[in-house]
Amino acid sequence: AFARREEVRVAAIGGGPGAEFAACCLVASIAASSSVPSHPQAAAVPAVICKILDNEPAWGPCIDLVNERLGGVAGHATLELCDLTASVDRAENAKLLAAVAEAQIITLCFVIHENTSALVVGEADDQRLGGAVPGVLKNAQP
Repeated sequence: AFARREEVRVAAIGGGPGAEFAACCLVASIAASSSVPSHPQAAAVPAVICKILDNEPAWGPCIDLVNERLGGVAGHATLELCDLTASVDRAENAKLLAAVAEAQIITLCFVIHENTSALVVGEADDQRLGGAVPGVLKNAQP
C-alpha cells in the first residue's frame, strides 16, 4: 500500500485515539527507507491521510495532539463520527462509507470485540456480523 505513492489513505474504524495513524506513519517511513534490491528506494515517505471513524467525539483532543506530534509532513488524521452498529446506508455513516471507498488501508480493530453484542445478528446456529461491517467489507477496494 505504501510503494510509489505520494499519499496513503487510511480508514481507521473505531480508531479512537489515533494509534492507527501513528502506526501507518511509522510503517510508511520504514517502507520508504527499505533497501530491498529488487525495489528501488523510494524518494519520499508518503503522507498518511487517516480518517478516524468513531462514535465518540471525546477522542477529538487526543487526535489533535497526535496530529500536533506526527502530522504535517507525515500527513494528518481527522475524526469523523459514525455508528458502526447501524447499517452502512444510514445517514450517520455517509462519511464512513466515503472513507472506506477511498482507503488503501482499512482497520477494524478492537471495535469489533467491543461492540459484539450490537454487531452479532442471527440465532446461535446462524450468527453473522451486522451493523455497518458487511457494508464496509463490501465497499472496500480490492
